[in-house]
Amino acid sequence: MTTPKRTLYRSYIIEEYHFAEEPYYIPLGDEVELFQAAYQQKLPVLFKGPTGCGKTKFIEYMSYKLGQPLTKVKKGDA
Repeated sequence: MTTPKRTLYRSYIIEEYHFAEEPYYIPLGDEVELFQAAYQQKLPVLFKGPTGCGKTKFIEYMSYKLGQPLTKVKKGDA
């Protein structure tokens, strides 16, 4: 993963990442195909699950697989 490009917008910090290497992720079902279908149709996807279940790791993997940057928006301290 490259060093993020940080932008401050209002009170939000926006970080953009580009992955140089494929993130480690092992698909458990058809989640990759479902996400690709939603991406192609420009449908929003909501991820819900307990802490540590792999939501972020899956998004990092799909970002790499689709060749798209990963953008994180965080609440800033400003």
